[in-house]
This record gives sequence, C-alpha cells and structure tokens, in this order.
Amino acid sequence: MGRVMTFPLVLLLMMSFASCNFIDKVALQAEKINNFERVSLKLAKKNRLLQAKINQLQFELEKSRARSEYLALKIKNPGRDVKAVAKQRAPASIAGKVQVDDLVKQETYQWSASQLKAAAIQEYQQKNFEKSAQFFHILVNKFSESEEVNDQLLFQAGIAAYHSGKHYDWSIATMSKIVNSYPESNYYLSAKMWSGLAHMHSGDQERFWIVVEEFRKKYRNTVEWKLMSKHYDRLVEKYQR
Repeated sequence: MGRVMTFPLVLLLMMSFASCNFIDKVALQAEKINNFERVSLKLAKKNRLLQAKINQLQFELEKSRARSEYLALKIKNPGRDVKAVAKQRAPASIAGKVQVDDLVKQETYQWSASQLKAAAIQEYQQKNFEKSAQFFHILVNKFSESEEVNDQLLFQAGIAAYHSGKHYDWSIATMSKIVNSYPESNYYLSAKMWSGLAHMHSGDQERFWIVVEEFRKKYRNTVEWKLMSKHYDRLVEKYQR
C-alpha cells in the first residue's frame, strides 16, 4: 500500500520541478527580450541622430556643390552677370506682386524638400527672417505634398514671413492652411491670431477686426486674446467714429 502511494507523490514532485524549470526559462527569455528591446531603442535613437547628422552633411555638401557650380559659371562667363541671370530665372512663387531679391535660387540649386526645411530653420534661428521666409515659401508651395510640410512647419513658415516685414500675404496664406486643413492642431488658435495681425499690418484692418471680435466672443481666456486685446480699445475708438 505504501509503495502504491509513493508513485503519485514522485510524479507530483517531478511535475513541480519541471514547472519551476519552465517558469525559470520563461523568465530568462522575458529578460532577454527586455534587454533586446532596450538595446533596440538605444540603437534606434542613435540611428535617428546619425540620420539627422547625415541630412545636415548632405545639405552642406549640396550647398557647396551648388556654390562651386555657380562659381564655375561665373569663371566661364566673365562678361555675364550670373546673379542677374539667376534672378531672372527666379521661381514665380517668389516674384509675386512685389519683386524681391531671390535668396533661394531654387531653379539654379534645385534644393530638395529636406534641404529647404533645414535651411529655413537654420536661417530662422539666426533671425534672418527674410531668407528663412523664402526657403519656407518655396518648400510649402513647390513641395506641398511632402511629409516635411505639416501644421508645425506651416506655422513656422507663417511666423518667418510675418517677421520678415514684407510677406504678410505669405503669412496669411500659411496660417489659413492650418485653420482650414488642421482644425485639431495645437497651432489652430495661434494661426488665427497671427493671420489677423498679418491682415492688420497689410492694411486690411476690417479683416483684423473680424478676427478680434471672434476671439473676444469665443476665446477670451486664451493667451492669444491677451495679445490681440492690446489693439482692441484702439479699434473700438476708430470704428465708433
């Protein structure tokens, strides 16, 4: 009878040992997977940083190459005004209603979307708003379907155009794209505000008044309204005359 009872006990012990061994293996495998994921995340981060560096180097290379080609043309044509020729070939989007100095020369250098973005941001950080606005303008209009063009970039483009003091129409256009195409954007209200300010500086105070009234009625508790309300009393006085 004792021998009969020991067999299930031995079997139970063997099963318990196998179960513990299995759990240990699962835990070890899970730890390996976690380590693999941590290493993968670190490698992915390094890869993004390297890719950004590569993009910057490619931009600098293309810029140097374009500069070399420009100088080569100048050497081959000593009696020809190369700058004048490049200016005549400026993109139609730059010409617009007011003739401005083409600082991008897209037709000459053939910048890619990523290169235009890198240059636009770099010039903006250096407070070269006119040049930054032109790079953004070419990017937004020539590469409108590019993944580089999103609500954040449109907002940056609108701010650069506004601060240039020359391209309020560009600022209005890009800010309007945010309002119309990205209603859930974090830049939605700011885009409305900057568009209104651009209207004011471009001489369309009636349109600015409409924007001010919209903020006064709907968005009084926003930072944007605090900025716009600075003009409110002056406009009320003007329109009540």
